[in-house]
Amino acid sequence: MAPVLLPAQDLVESEVQPEEVPEAAIASAVEAVAELGKSVVRGNYQMALDRMNPKEKKLLAEKMGGLEALEKKLAEAPAQMERNGVKVVFSKPKGKPQAYAVTPVFVKPSEQGGAGGEEGKGRWFYSQWLVVVPTLTRYEVRLPTEGDGEQLVRIENLSFQVAVSDRGKDDWTFINGAGLTLGRLRNHYRTLPADIEFPPVEERQIQN
Repeated sequence: MAPVLLPAQDLVESEVQPEEVPEAAIASAVEAVAELGKSVVRGNYQMALDRMNPKEKKLLAEKMGGLEALEKKLAEAPAQMERNGVKVVFSKPKGKPQAYAVTPVFVKPSEQGGAGGEEGKGRWFYSQWLVVVPTLTRYEVRLPTEGDGEQLVRIENLSFQVAVSDRGKDDWTFINGAGLTLGRLRNHYRTLPADIEFPPVEERQIQN
C-alpha cells in the first residue's frame, strides 16, 4: 500500500522531522539541469516539455487552454527563435544551489516493516527533494541593420531551474525560474519556507 499523502496545511509541523538533502542528490539535480541546458542548445525543446514538473505543467496547461495548446507552443519554439534570429550558445548551472525536503507523507505502522517510528505508530517523512539551481545562458541575436546588413548581439541571461525528484530516484522534473514567484512555488510545495530568496533573474548585453 502506498504512503498516505495529506495536504500540508493539515500537518502539525513538529510531526515532520527536518531533513537535509543529501549532497549526492544535490549533485544529481545540478547534473540534470546541465543536461537540460545541453538539450536546449541542441534545439530539443521536447525534452523541456517531457521533463516539465507535472504540477507546473498542469498549471500552465490550464492557463493556455489545455495540454495540447501548451505542447504546440513549445513545439513551435525552435522555429520561432530561428525566425527571430536567436541562437542559444550555451546554458549551464552556475552558482550555489539551494535544497529543500518537500512533500510530507505519512507511513502507517503496517507499512513500516518494523523500521522507523515508535512501535504501533506511523511516522511522517519528506518524500521528495527540491533543488533550486542557478543557471547562466548565453545566446546570440542577429538584428537587421540598414540595407541588407545585420548586427550580431550577444546576450547573457542569469536565471534558475527548480529541480524536483522523489527521494532516492534521481528522476528530476523542472520548473523554469523565469517569471516564477515564491507564492506559486509554495502553492505546489506548501512546506517550503516562506523566506526563500531566489537566485537573480536578469539579462544583459555582453561585448562582442
